Amino acid sequence: MKVREVAWFCSWALSTATILEATAFPKPGNVHRLKDHEDTSIEHFVISGVASVEVFYRAFIRGYRLADSTSEDMRCGLGYMVYRLVRTCKSRHRGGNTNLGTATLLVPLAVALGFVYRRCGLLHIGKCISTACTLVKHSDVSDAVWFYRAIRVASPRYLRKRAPMTSEHPNVWDPNFARLLRERGITLYDVLLCSSMWDLISRELVEGYPLTQVALCFLRRNVERFGVWNDAVVETFLELLSRYEDTLVVAKRGKDLANELRQRACEVLRLGGVTTSSGMCLLWSLDAWASHNGINPGALADVLATAIALLLLTRYRI
Repeated sequence: MKVREVAWFCSWALSTATILEATAFPKPGNVHRLKDHEDTSIEHFVISGVASVEVFYRAFIRGYRLADSTSEDMRCGLGYMVYRLVRTCKSRHRGGNTNLGTATLLVPLAVALGFVYRRCGLLHIGKCISTACTLVKHSDVSDAVWFYRAIRVASPRYLRKRAPMTSEHPNVWDPNFARLLRERGITLYDVLLCSSMWDLISRELVEGYPLTQVALCFLRRNVERFGVWNDAVVETFLELLSRYEDTLVVAKRGKDLANELRQRACEVLRLGGVTTSSGMCLLWSLDAWASHNGINPGALADVLATAIALLLLTRYRI
């Protein structure tokens, strides 16, 4: 298969995954095809998914060319590509943040896919994950600057008033953030390592996408179990909610509500999840409760989108 065909296939898989995750319903607290949020609708997520194809394609090609280099330097402009993806998608709609988390998780994978394909001649998922993490570790200060700019463009609500984690790392809203990052020699990896103490997305990149791989196992099992795509995605999301704390919920609403969300998800699964009428009834009630309390487990949704992307990359067909 020609390189461009592989690049477009990978770009399709990554972008389609974000749309498939967003449209699955009902995922408690998230935007889905039957529920919008005040400033963001399902249409905004679909538009963002379509708009991301070209950026993922360019990221793949960048990784492919990087693999041709004889240098051990693995810097590839990750921060700029995350920024470009967020900016491109935000410019296509009037909604709020739709893809900062997925951009952060998927851009390194897009570059890694190109790199691994060039080196191995195939799309080996395990090698792509390890390569993505290596790329992040080899990031530089410029990547951190562009990543800060991506956050400022996305402007997620939970970060608008958040103080810096340490005195060393500047606040993302500090007008002098770029100068401070450069003066202190802070790389993108440094930023992610620091924020991994409280942010699930950063933790995934620093630790090698561990939860994404768990989600992929759940998803594969549920696809075989149900045979209905939407049911498999929703059940997978419930399993994630019941087992893991969503750091965005903690940041926005606190640990108590985050724990209650987990307990309620456990109860839905106990009643049969998507397989029983009582489970579905409680699931819809959980969705209403989460929305009423301003709970939006977006971090786990981003992990789920990444898991869907990995499944599609195996040429799974819905």
